[in-house]
Amino acid sequence: MKSKIQRATDGMNVQSAILRTCYETNGKCTICGGILASDGLALWCVTDPKHATNTITKIPHLSKSVVRPYPKPVSEKKRKYSGLKITPADKFFSLCVRERCGWICERCGKDYSSQAPTMAFHCSHYEGRGNWAVRLDSLDALGLCYGCHRLVGGRTIAHRDLYLKVMGREKLEILEELSRDVARYKMFRQTNGKGEVAKHFKSEYFRMVELRAQGVTGRIEFVGWI
Repeated sequence: MKSKIQRATDGMNVQSAILRTCYETNGKCTICGGILASDGLALWCVTDPKHATNTITKIPHLSKSVVRPYPKPVSEKKRKYSGLKITPADKFFSLCVRERCGWICERCGKDYSSQAPTMAFHCSHYEGRGNWAVRLDSLDALGLCYGCHRLVGGRTIAHRDLYLKVMGREKLEILEELSRDVARYKMFRQTNGKGEVAKHFKSEYFRMVELRAQGVTGRIEFVGWI
């Protein structure tokens, strides 16, 4: 039986191999050209998950239990967040972002609408929730599945390329300008994500849900607080 240190080392080796494989293949399956997704412990093709064993880089000296061909479901109770507190406004803003794209991943196209709302589908911030100037701005977030969020999360080149593909360069330039607005930062920071700002996004979310119930499909935009 392996020690905790050995198992931790194996895990880091797997993640390094996943990143290396994504870099070498440009994030595409070497068999069919489909988009690759990951849960941090395995790499598989969105088009055909069976391609996983042929896609991931083979790593010597690893136990078979380390690499999984399919993603393990994420338990809501075990889900861990960063040190930033999830405010009421964050909660409903996240729901708005995910409802906007119909609970369909904006990278790989996987459909979670039948499971909505689900923690397996994420609100992915481009600038990050630490920047209050754009933390609750519709331009700062995309709807991504767990695997794609792990692959492109943070201000990486892959995340930037995806943002440009979905939102366009003009919106990226606006977002970057807003992210440097000190007055805007202070105003949103003072709300603490509660009160009127939270009520606004809650109202917008239920408006979007009602539109879905009426048969509206595709992308539904939501209105920002200011």
